[in-house]
Amino acid sequence: MVLVSSSLAITQRGGEAVGPVGRRAAVPAKPRHPARQQVATSAASSATSAVFSSSTKHMMTSARPVAMPSPSTPGGLQPSHQTARSVRCFTAKKIYDNSDDTLKVNGSDHLEEEINGSERQSEDAEQFEWTKHWYPCHVIDGMDTSRPIKFTLLGIELVFWKDGGGRWRAFQDKCPHRLAPLSEGRIESDGTLLCAYHGWRFDGKGTCTALPQASSPELLSKVCRNKASCVVSYPTREDQGLLWVWPEPGPEGLLSSRGKDPLVPPEMQPDYSEGEATVFAWSLRDLPYGWDAFFENVTDSAHVPVSHHNIVGNRYTDPKPIPMPVKRSLTPTGGFHIGGHDWKPPYFMRIHISDTLKLTLFNVPTTPGRSRHIGNNIIIKPRDPKDPFVQTDKLSVFSNPMPKWLMHVLASLFLHQDLVFLHHQERILKREPRRWLDSCFMPTESDGATITFRRWLERHGELDVYGKASVPWASVGGVGSELEGRAAGAREQELFDVYHSHVQHCTHCQGALRNIKVLRLIIATAAVTLAIRAIYLSLLHSLIQASSPSVVPTVASSGVTSQVAAYLTSVIPTDAWLAAGLAVVCAITALGASKLIGLFYEYRFNHQDNK
Repeated sequence: MVLVSSSLAITQRGGEAVGPVGRRAAVPAKPRHPARQQVATSAASSATSAVFSSSTKHMMTSARPVAMPSPSTPGGLQPSHQTARSVRCFTAKKIYDNSDDTLKVNGSDHLEEEINGSERQSEDAEQFEWTKHWYPCHVIDGMDTSRPIKFTLLGIELVFWKDGGGRWRAFQDKCPHRLAPLSEGRIESDGTLLCAYHGWRFDGKGTCTALPQASSPELLSKVCRNKASCVVSYPTREDQGLLWVWPEPGPEGLLSSRGKDPLVPPEMQPDYSEGEATVFAWSLRDLPYGWDAFFENVTDSAHVPVSHHNIVGNRYTDPKPIPMPVKRSLTPTGGFHIGGHDWKPPYFMRIHISDTLKLTLFNVPTTPGRSRHIGNNIIIKPRDPKDPFVQTDKLSVFSNPMPKWLMHVLASLFLHQDLVFLHHQERILKREPRRWLDSCFMPTESDGATITFRRWLERHGELDVYGKASVPWASVGGVGSELEGRAAGAREQELFDVYHSHVQHCTHCQGALRNIKVLRLIIATAAVTLAIRAIYLSLLHSLIQASSPSVVPTVASSGVTSQVAAYLTSVIPTDAWLAAGLAVVCAITALGASKLIGLFYEYRFNHQDNK
């Protein structure tokens, strides 16, 4: 009894929630909302029942450090020396369903044995640290260099800006003076970032360089030498056309980031030699669902022909059993490669669609229930021109040559097909009294990669206020670990939004939107002008005919078509017909431009109408 009560259950101890997956959630010791308290109580009951229903031979205890916010590094996360003990079930039967002895994933015993065995061997020797990685945060050629850019990473509120030396910087988004957001400031001509509240200026290293309120140069120099006047700065890196951020601030972050390279596909490496790789432009989108929901989705190949019906599959004829061979077993830092899904924490996914098409899918946790997706397609052609190259993959439609802005806008046609599922599925999971592995029924092998990802998160994540395994969000200088009022789900307008989720972050799309609006105005003006001209010519012709009836030509008794044409041209002149026709063409083109402009703002989708 003592062993069970000390190693498992969700309890409140010193303002920290200890959960059944071996994580201690950084939750302030404060009264909970009654609904959340009920969820936590239910989760505790479920977890406790699971322990007593499992045999001792299926359990083992372990302890691991938990990533916790540190007051000494504002806005950052660093491993805590505190640990939480946990009781885990490692057998294939018990890991999915602690209530009975039936394996929910039929035919995947080999998958579980290989994954479990490899992770057990590396469990004690290797731990995953969320802040010891480069995170891809933005596509550089789409960033506006003239103004600060707001971004949130792991709950840490940041501001990106380009300094006078031409280097992108990442600061904590608050001025040390009165904590005003620097993302509302300005980039000045001298290459400094100006806080628009009181005019303090900062150079690329975060040092204060100007303070208008200082009464003397001596006071200014004294204040600027004080570390309290400096902005918290994070290491940045520009690589593969992306801006990467190391979420550990200050000298500690610079030291720990040295010698570490971002995770990128082998096809993007300079020494790649298996073929001629064509890397397409990066696409960026802020998603209304979380980091874990994203990777749960992209590790699931079975949903593609159903959810993406009429784009890359047919929901009635294409679904089939999907084998999930293990090419690389699960480890804490190496992730796994199962069934063509090469996943490496914390953000990397490479999907092998075929020998000629690979998908690069990055996802960065921003805030609870939100994430940023950055991805591209890679086409592989044989280096030997004699080898045939046939591109038959249905997803290759998104790899056709097209302007960047068009590719970005058309991405909504694909992304929004399962967006509603993932947004609401995530909120349903939060309300479930049981953990994900116990709440979902997964009887086929096609769920193998998704299950493996969720098991990794339960072992290396942190409990949120709902008692579910989650990203270890920063609680200093960022959001808390709640869904911030989004538990009921966002409105449809917000879910299907394109402008705020992408266009406002992309200079390519902003420029295209402006140009298309100007083009629409020109075409609409032309349509109105041509219509007026057609009316004018018709009225003028009628007046001439009324004053001189003898000029009306006699219609010859030839073919019917010729008679009609002669009559129409006698009533309305040819020039008027031509102007009217061009006016109609311009009006239709302007209408099409309006439809295209609408895609920059919103794209609504529902499966009921996708027949």
